[in-house]
Amino acid sequence: MLLLHRSLCASLRSPFIAPATRALSVSMGRFKKYEMINKTYSAPELLEYNDKDITLEDLEKFPAFHKKIAHSFKRLGYSLLTPVQSKSIIPTLLEEKGVVCRAKTGTGKTMAFVIPTLQTALDYHFESKEGMGKIHTLIIAPTRDLAIQIKDEYFKILKQDRSWSKINVKLCIGGRKDSIRYAPGVLVATPGRLEAELRNPRVAALFSDLKYRVYDEADRLLETGFEESLMNIDRMLRDARHKALNPLTKMKSVLFSATVDERVEDFARATMGDEYRYINCVPENEPEAHENIHQTLVKTHNSYELMVAAFSDIFRNFSSKPDFKAIMFLPTKYGTDFAYDILRQAKRFGLIEKKNASLLRLHGQMTQGQRDKATAEFRSCKSGLLVATDVAARGMDFKNVTDVIQLCPSSEVADYVHKVGRTARAGSKGNATLYLSQAEVPYANALSKKYGITFATEVRYETMDEDAPAFERIAFEKEDVDEYTRAHLAYLSGVVAKYRLKLDDVIKSAHHLSKGLLQDENAKLSITGTTFKQFRLRDPYEETFDVPGGIPHGQFNDRRGGKGFKGNNKSYNRFDNRSKHRGYDGNSFSNRNRYGDRDLDSIFDKRRNDRHSKRTFNSRY
Repeated sequence: MLLLHRSLCASLRSPFIAPATRALSVSMGRFKKYEMINKTYSAPELLEYNDKDITLEDLEKFPAFHKKIAHSFKRLGYSLLTPVQSKSIIPTLLEEKGVVCRAKTGTGKTMAFVIPTLQTALDYHFESKEGMGKIHTLIIAPTRDLAIQIKDEYFKILKQDRSWSKINVKLCIGGRKDSIRYAPGVLVATPGRLEAELRNPRVAALFSDLKYRVYDEADRLLETGFEESLMNIDRMLRDARHKALNPLTKMKSVLFSATVDERVEDFARATMGDEYRYINCVPENEPEAHENIHQTLVKTHNSYELMVAAFSDIFRNFSSKPDFKAIMFLPTKYGTDFAYDILRQAKRFGLIEKKNASLLRLHGQMTQGQRDKATAEFRSCKSGLLVATDVAARGMDFKNVTDVIQLCPSSEVADYVHKVGRTARAGSKGNATLYLSQAEVPYANALSKKYGITFATEVRYETMDEDAPAFERIAFEKEDVDEYTRAHLAYLSGVVAKYRLKLDDVIKSAHHLSKGLLQDENAKLSITGTTFKQFRLRDPYEETFDVPGGIPHGQFNDRRGGKGFKGNNKSYNRFDNRSKHRGYDGNSFSNRNRYGDRDLDSIFDKRRNDRHSKRTFNSRY
């Protein structure tokens, strides 16, 4: 063994090194570097940092920490660590068993894992163009937009020091065609695309020495049907470790979540084991919604009044608030497009007086380029409104958002909390307004019961006569109204059982919406005979529905418990049964393609088949 070691040393001094010898020597060097790093992070003198909240000064004094990271953090304008950062950065570095951190949105949790994982990327800084580099950090996010935002957070720090230019942070998300020649130090991915990539043995081998695996918005990952994919990813990552350069190197798992319920705990145990460290950054008696958010509930008689009330308030806010910057959430892609068209017409007619206001939309059927452009413009604008589906509800960080506006109940009670969390970021104050028709008011009761949500202001909308004339200047095509009301009714029918809504009231409210938008008292809801049968209504509703060929006979008096389509909410509510969800195309329900990014960005989006782009690692740094 000694002779072998001497011969290797001699060969390293020689300019003519055999390929096999060079590979062995490089591997031994890397092994030693891995071993050195493991010893550094487990040194007894560092453990005193593991059980206390740290300051930025403590971080600079931390023996194993790269001082340049702390200096770059300061250059970005940060003078203090947020509570989640002070509690979780050091445990993320030191804990071998794994970390579960509960933290609200808007508390700086992204930087809480960016800083320690960047520390590791600097330690393992030996990317190889010959393909021998390894991915050291993997971040898994529920949506493409959040993944892009996380990558941008890494770049904020990396751009502060030119010596870090070779540290790559890349994306592995749907909608991207870029491939890679060698491994990045940090990979940010969405589950659907990552699972597909790991089936390629060449790509899987890049994860053999993975040091960190971070789940961001873990509750959202599990809510949106990714659990099976995540478990497959966990299995494939563990299989890849059989080819590790250093078998002693352990893969650390870090999980961040706004809520930690039984489902999140079970997932943590399945992927980390039972001995993970739990860090709670939310005080026991603190309300779920941020205390700096003024929450208002506006109740209207029907869905048409709801539209008039919401948009009239928006017009007034643009006129009275110079810095009005808001996100409006609607549950469907059709609703988002419809509201966006209302805003554009309103600006053209002078109802939105601010000429430089940015009006944007964001939903899952937009191309990735369109989504990137919309989020970039909204981030940079001083005043504007972004109309979005749930794609923007989690993790997306937009500065200076003054208001969050929600129309209709969310698909999950927890989504309300995450949506209002888009305002009052980083200690600022904000407003959140929820508009509900009378048929939807039970949703407010569910918010109070499950999360203790209380509204500082509750308003019964009474100014319809004053607001309607201005709103009625906006003209709508019947085809667009029919498409929107069909999607609106289908969505609400899917949450009837969950929030104990009355389907009869929901239908009547939607009928008012159609008549009001078309300004025609004789207007009817246009649906197909198949969709009408799925309602299994108690009454004929000849004056409510327009069904081609007439309303089918014998479909009445057969609704079971008001559970919506076919009396079985589980079969048709994609939010209750993720593995068998079905999509609404404006006329009927159909099976959905299970392949692809599967980030479930909008309610009724048609999934794009992107098999032609198997490798979608991308870097714009």
